[in-house]
Amino acid sequence: MLTLQKDFPALIRKLRPDVVIAGYDPRFITNFIGYKVARRLGIKWIWWGHGIRPRDKYHFIYKKMADMADAIILYGSPAKEKLALLGVRKDMLFVAWNSIDTSEIDKYYSPTPYQQRYRILYIGRLVPGKKIGVLIDAFARALSSMSKDTILTLIGDGPERLRLHSICSSHNIFQNVEFTGALYTQDTISPYMNTSFLSISPGPIGLSAIQCLAYAVPLLVADNEPHGPEESVIEEHVNGVYFKSNSVEDLESHLLDLCINREKVAEMGAAGRIAAYERFSVEAMVRSFQKALDYVLK
Repeated sequence: MLTLQKDFPALIRKLRPDVVIAGYDPRFITNFIGYKVARRLGIKWIWWGHGIRPRDKYHFIYKKMADMADAIILYGSPAKEKLALLGVRKDMLFVAWNSIDTSEIDKYYSPTPYQQRYRILYIGRLVPGKKIGVLIDAFARALSSMSKDTILTLIGDGPERLRLHSICSSHNIFQNVEFTGALYTQDTISPYMNTSFLSISPGPIGLSAIQCLAYAVPLLVADNEPHGPEESVIEEHVNGVYFKSNSVEDLESHLLDLCINREKVAEMGAAGRIAAYERFSVEAMVRSFQKALDYVLK
């Protein structure tokens, strides 16, 4: 779908900034008009976005857009490498990871010792693509070998909710599964984070994975899914573990292993918190933007 921002070119003429940062997406067609205006005024131009789309037939468009710009800011290193393979100079490519407000998390971070944690967490939309049924099936199989107080908490809402209720009922595990609905603020999310020893993503991960790591909750993630750029934070057996996509049995096996080995979980949680703060904080994102600005204004 094409997107128009009809006031954008006029805004450039009015403000005459030193640099314009615009969405790196050919569907924002007004950006091309804004680009011509900026160039006539001698204004530097930076694209910012996810990078090239998966389909090869669109790659030439992103390459032409790259050739227009003074620099490009991307959400992840994989996008940088893909553009470099198209012939874009690496020195003009900068990575600013999609970020979270870690200062807000600091206000509510008050973790329970890992040996005392009883919660397994899922955060995200309750939609078919997230494959939450795989998680519930694996949890149901593993539950008899876990503490009877273990709870699977699903934070989020969506059209799959009633179907997931039915799956829980069929396994007779409703007393151990908690549906909170959608939660958006740290004061409501933190009580669940601070009592969780693991976060599981049976489908694609996104920014919520970074949020879990910032709370020192390690990740158990399906290995063959269309993950967002946030996947690059995962270092296997350092702050997370992969299991075979769509495999209830493999997820169950890893879940039981991590449930028992809380020392390993604690080590991964600590490493994950460091990674989240070093690479995915707002401060880290600002530093990357500043590097790009310094580059084009040098």
